[in-house]
Amino acid sequence: ALHLALEGASVAAIDRAMTAFGMPLGPFALMDLTGLEVNVNMRAEADPALIDARAFGIVDRLYEQGRKGRVSGAGFYRYDGAAAGPAFDMSVDAMIAEEAGRAGVPRRGDIGDGEIADRCILTLVNEGTRILEEGVALRSGDIDIVYIAGYGFPRALGGPMHWAEQEGLADIAARMKRYGAQTGAARWRPAAMLMKAAAAGSGFDAARA
Repeated sequence: ALHLALEGASVAAIDRAMTAFGMPLGPFALMDLTGLEVNVNMRAEADPALIDARAFGIVDRLYEQGRKGRVSGAGFYRYDGAAAGPAFDMSVDAMIAEEAGRAGVPRRGDIGDGEIADRCILTLVNEGTRILEEGVALRSGDIDIVYIAGYGFPRALGGPMHWAEQEGLADIAARMKRYGAQTGAARWRPAAMLMKAAAAGSGFDAARA
């Protein structure tokens, strides 16, 4: 979501696309709800080699300004009163544009809802596949249950791994490669197990076995 924002999609558009997909909250509204300090502290404890720092520059700027999310009255959105919902803040998108310029990220004006949802969910699928490769999860369905029960993934779609299998893993791999070519980012390289399953025309669990 942060990369999409750097590339030109507005905070509100990204959240709108993800709620249209079926998520209960968009990623920026969720970060505001949990508090930006969660993101800041998580990265402080992570391996820097695994983090693209460009994507998080805007989070750090908001946090340094005291915009820590809903609890402080402002984060990616403004919250005017304890019971108020999120109010769009044009200054945040302006800051994101500044960060994009500083990071040398080309901006586009044609990022639609379909691409936003696709890129956010495909990221979950690729990381879920790596979790299977590493043996952190035993079955793809275990990942789906966590996402449905714990993160609000739309039940009707069965979780990110099930959703990917229904889309067709060969098509999923092709879409990841297309986004890799479009962005030049290594994070879009499909996981080895995903490529194996796509080539065999199988599901994740059969490829793992």
